[in-house]
Amino acid sequence: MTMYPVEQQRYRPSSLASSPPSFPAQGPVDWALGKVLIETALKPLLYSVLPDRVDPRDWMRPKDFDLKLAPSPTSVEQDHEDYWFDFVADTGDSDVGAYSISYLFHGDLRVDGPLDISSSRPQFERPLAVVAGAAESVASALPRGQFLYVGGDTAYPVAETKQLLERFVRPMNHAWEQRFPEAKPHPRPLLGIPGNHDWYDNLDGFGRAFRQPAPAGPTPSVDTSEPLQPRGYQAVQEASYFVLPLPGKWQLWALDARDGADLDHRQRAYLHEQAKSLSATDGDRDVLLATPNPAFVNGLPADWLGDLCKLLPPATLERLTLWFSGDTHHYARYQQVPVPRAGSITSLVSGLGGAALHSPLAGGKPAEVLYPSVSDGAAAVLRRLLSPWYMIQRRGLNLLGLVLGVCLGASSFARANAPPVVGSEVAQVFSVPNPVDVQPEQRAVWLATFAAIVWLAFKLKKAKPSEKEARKQSIGRRLLGFAAPVLLLGFALVLAAQGERSFGRVLLDFSFALATFALLGVIPLLFAIGLPKPLRSFPRVTSLVLVAALLGALTIAGSVVVARAAALPLHVVCSSSSPCLVAAALVPPLAAAAVQFCVFPVLAGSALAFAFWCGTQRAFVSSFASVDRYLAFIRFRLRVDKLTGRGSLTGFVISVSQAVSRETLRTPKSSAELEPRAELIDIFTVEPR
Repeated sequence: MTMYPVEQQRYRPSSLASSPPSFPAQGPVDWALGKVLIETALKPLLYSVLPDRVDPRDWMRPKDFDLKLAPSPTSVEQDHEDYWFDFVADTGDSDVGAYSISYLFHGDLRVDGPLDISSSRPQFERPLAVVAGAAESVASALPRGQFLYVGGDTAYPVAETKQLLERFVRPMNHAWEQRFPEAKPHPRPLLGIPGNHDWYDNLDGFGRAFRQPAPAGPTPSVDTSEPLQPRGYQAVQEASYFVLPLPGKWQLWALDARDGADLDHRQRAYLHEQAKSLSATDGDRDVLLATPNPAFVNGLPADWLGDLCKLLPPATLERLTLWFSGDTHHYARYQQVPVPRAGSITSLVSGLGGAALHSPLAGGKPAEVLYPSVSDGAAAVLRRLLSPWYMIQRRGLNLLGLVLGVCLGASSFARANAPPVVGSEVAQVFSVPNPVDVQPEQRAVWLATFAAIVWLAFKLKKAKPSEKEARKQSIGRRLLGFAAPVLLLGFALVLAAQGERSFGRVLLDFSFALATFALLGVIPLLFAIGLPKPLRSFPRVTSLVLVAALLGALTIAGSVVVARAAALPLHVVCSSSSPCLVAAALVPPLAAAAVQFCVFPVLAGSALAFAFWCGTQRAFVSSFASVDRYLAFIRFRLRVDKLTGRGSLTGFVISVSQAVSRETLRTPKSSAELEPRAELIDIFTVEPR
């Protein structure tokens, strides 16, 4: 077993620099088809198509390691010793949020209020202010954890090298330099497990950040690349999962379960071997279980909970006391949660390390503590989605509006060969277009196209096969399952080109039909499918589909009306000259595109807001709002009784009440502006079994 001695050093940060450097903060990821999302979209798509063909865990060699934690100086009593460690998850979305949260967990904190932290079971009554810096009294001290554990989804949208640097490492480094401009504390171990966004890069970025670097060879080499490990931290693990012995006869079991219950054969063998140490001659151990996805969220158990419990050693579940995770971007603590073969335990989720808020959903078992509340989270998301100014600034939706305007406008204003009749302009502007201007026998082609789109949507939503099933499937078979709808679309286009129309006319009609199917059929259907089972009812599903279809119809009608209104005067005044014909062909679709550039994002925000209110895909829809002002991490304290050798675990949940703004990071005027404000929002204690 490898030993990593960790000293508990007492220190006070020196005075802050008078003229702090600027930081090129970007803000949160624009999940509404923003630039970063589009740039990294290929990797999640490949992961969806081929998730198990190459499993990087096959090359991992997990090893036993012991951090040899030293007692904290806050242990003033003679009958116990204290050990501290930090937990944060879902860190690398907003670099502004990553700066603020890491500024706090980098070092010591103190509680500014009437609360005695040093007691074995501190009683929490109301939120109290938390200040960065060492405390003069142990009664208010929250000392720096002796290691940092990151619970997955280290960077967004994909935890590749570029995003890890920009959204995880550099914000943490900048916060480190601002927190400790002169005297620096000793580096502490950095531990972590991957979430689904780490897996999108096939764990390459995760491995560079969290796995222990390979030893130098006989011929020295110079690595000129920027390191992916933040300053003040050192990687010690060899695999994407580990079992860490802790003082007080506790063990931290951190699993790489990917999307729920996916434990590879090597990890299962390692865990069953580690389970032998839970029953030792000096007393049974207690287990803290950490997974990438929460076992209990929004008041309901996860669908995969039973499957994962079947894979875990029975001794692990028998000694389980706390199950904690990230992935869901809010904080919630549940008491007396039933887990198969484990009885009732404490379960908590804390995914507020900088990611966009997932507004909590009411229903199921009520949480003991929920941050933010259901009403506060919903209000924050709806304010963004229903804000025209905010939605108009979503460049991805602007671009999509342009494309829809061109497709709908170009195909709707010139369906007849003859020019419009003067005197019937209003009727022609507002007449309903025929999107399927083909022979009756060809309409089956358009129905096949619609079926192909629905098929592809269901294929993407379908659960991934198990590890054993995936390895049996051939790559060709899996690719064919996704390529078939695309091939069917192409076949429909070829058939639709038959007849007297030109190929350009066919392309325009095809684009119009695709846009119509998507806006009136596919999107409302996906919204309805995304409703959780407890919320599915005929009135809710019907209203959701009708409202989504209505907003889609407004998009179509707006493009058609604008394009025809722009086309009418051109048909009247234009001659047969080439410039005039070009203008008559370009102006209508460009006019429709210009209108949809502004109108479509607003309509999309309204549709998302209504879907959010109905409860469909609440986490996914919340991400479109990019609310990054809710930030939190947990500072754990293990208190070990010297007489019995057993320990209790207390968690102090610290949130950011006022983060440092993007503008301040870019142009700071003083060092005082670069210190975020925080508060203590929850305290809980878990006793050994």
